[in-house]
Amino acid sequence: MFDGLELEITHRCNKHCRWGDHRIMHSDFDVISRDDYEYIVSCIDSPERERFRHVRLIGGEPLCHPDFAWLVRRVKIDFPAAMIQVDTNGGLLSRLPSSLLRDIDTVRLTEYPGWNDSVLRKFGPLPNVVIAPSRDFWNPYQDPDILESEARTARNECL
Repeated sequence: MFDGLELEITHRCNKHCRWGDHRIMHSDFDVISRDDYEYIVSCIDSPERERFRHVRLIGGEPLCHPDFAWLVRRVKIDFPAAMIQVDTNGGLLSRLPSSLLRDIDTVRLTEYPGWNDSVLRKFGPLPNVVIAPSRDFWNPYQDPDILESEARTARNECL
């Protein structure tokens, strides 16, 4: 029995890093449609969905999904006991209505020093925001197969 669900809802990203996982996928996937979401949910029995404890929305950048607000509302309805987590770089957080931000139980905000410092200062103090240091994710400067000049280029492409 599963107690959670991780949904990759988009490969879109506002940072446009050529190094991001969403850039190396070999598919035509762009965003999960409403029909696709409803199909996924229909594959899980209702009593089982009620036992789910967490639903994590990931992507590229989940906030780039054009139906992001609809997805959050549907997850709250379809998985009533689940905590909703969204992993984000934070660049689009200021576009969210505060009511929608409150509907998300945990905003996992990835820290990119020099890129999203103002976002961290603005949203970091909120009770549902968790700061995730970028060391938890792929860092071009720590990749032994990449020259320092390539790492600098990768970082600049993501700014």
